[in-house]
Amino acid sequence: MCGGTRCPIRGHRLHGRAAGQAGERRPGQRPGKLQNRTLALVHKHREGPISKPSGATSVGTQLGKAYQALPYLIDEALARFDFRAATDALRPVAEASNRLIETQRPWELARRDKQGEQAATQLDEVLSVLAEACRILAAEAGPFIPTGSSALSKQFRTGDGSIAPPTPIFARLEAKP
Repeated sequence: MCGGTRCPIRGHRLHGRAAGQAGERRPGQRPGKLQNRTLALVHKHREGPISKPSGATSVGTQLGKAYQALPYLIDEALARFDFRAATDALRPVAEASNRLIETQRPWELARRDKQGEQAATQLDEVLSVLAEACRILAAEAGPFIPTGSSALSKQFRTGDGSIAPPTPIFARLEAKP
C-alpha cells in the first residue's frame, strides 16, 4: 500500500508528467516521430518489405544494444513503481535511432546504390535495425500509451511481411492563443 511521504506514486507527479511540464516530452512524441520517419524511409527505398536485422554489418550495434536492454530497464523501473524512469527508458532508444539516421544517411546510401555502388547491404541493415527499434519501442510503450502503442505496432506488422505506409498516430497539440 502506498501512503505517506515516501510514496513513489504521487498525484502531482503523474499529473505534471501527463500535462507535459516545461522541458518534458510526452512519452509517445519521440517514438511516434521516429516511427513516421522510419516508415517513410522504408517505403521510399524498399517499397514496404523489410527483414529483421541480419548483423551482416556493424551498423546499429549501439542501437541494437539499447533496444535489447529496453524491456529489462522498463520492467525494472515498473517493479520499483518508478513510472518516470520507465517512460524515460524509451528516450535513449529513440535518440540512438535518430542518431543512426543522421550518421548513416539512408537517403545517400539509396542514391549510391542506384548509382551502382555496393551500398544495398548497408541500407538494408540500417532500415532493418531502425524498424526493429521501432517495433520494440511500440511494444514497450504499451503500458504508458496503450492506444498509440497498438497503432504504432500495427504499422510495423502486416500479414504479408511488409510495413504499412506511414500515417501519423499522435495528433499534434497546438496551444490555444
